[in-house]
Amino acid sequence: FFDILRFGVIWICLWVGFGFLMRGATNDPALYFPPDDCADKDSALQCWHSWFLIKLFFQSMGEFFWDTLQTDAEITVLVIAFVMMNILLLNLLIAIMSNTYERIKESAEV
Repeated sequence: FFDILRFGVIWICLWVGFGFLMRGATNDPALYFPPDDCADKDSALQCWHSWFLIKLFFQSMGEFFWDTLQTDAEITVLVIAFVMMNILLLNLLIAIMSNTYERIKESAEV
């Protein structure tokens, strides 16, 4: 349980950090001021003030929203976030779980 908790804290820290980095790298005014048609759509994700975090969550899972990327900085942050949040964090999770497995295995043999 504590392994998943530690991994979750690391993942959330990276997710929020890259989310704010992506927000700073964009020229999209909709991230700062909701579009005019948001008055009609209360449930539209694009109208939420935390849309940049939700968008990065989907981007880290493979839905890149290529049509909304406007600058080279956004693409660079997206590539770095995708690599960090998928490849490196998956390796971290494997290492954490294997360490726990070895620890339990040693205590069981004693």
